[in-house]
Amino acid sequence: MALRQGDSGTAVFTLQRQLNRITKDYPFLGKLTVDGVFGSRMAATVRAFQKQFNLTADGVVGRQTWYRTGSHHPGSLMLFTPTYCLRQCI
Repeated sequence: MALRQGDSGTAVFTLQRQLNRITKDYPFLGKLTVDGVFGSRMAATVRAFQKQFNLTADGVVGRQTWYRTGSHHPGSLMLFTPTYCLRQCI
C-alpha cells in the first residue's frame, strides 16, 4: 500500500509525525501540520526526504520510503490497534 497526495487517514498521520521527528536532524525538510491529510506541502517534504536518502523522489510513499522513515509500513499499523493490544498485551 503506497501513500500519495490526496490520501488521508491514520497512516498519513503516522507518517507526518515521523517526518516531523526526522526534521530534528534534517531541518531543511520543515515541519508538517499533523492532520492526517497528504497535501502538496507533504508531497514536497516526501520528495525532499526521498532525495536526501537516495530514493526515487516521486513523492509517493511506498515500502522503501516507509522503511527509511523508521515508521511501520501501513500494513503493519495493526500494531497500534486496540484489538492487537488486547490479543498481545494480556
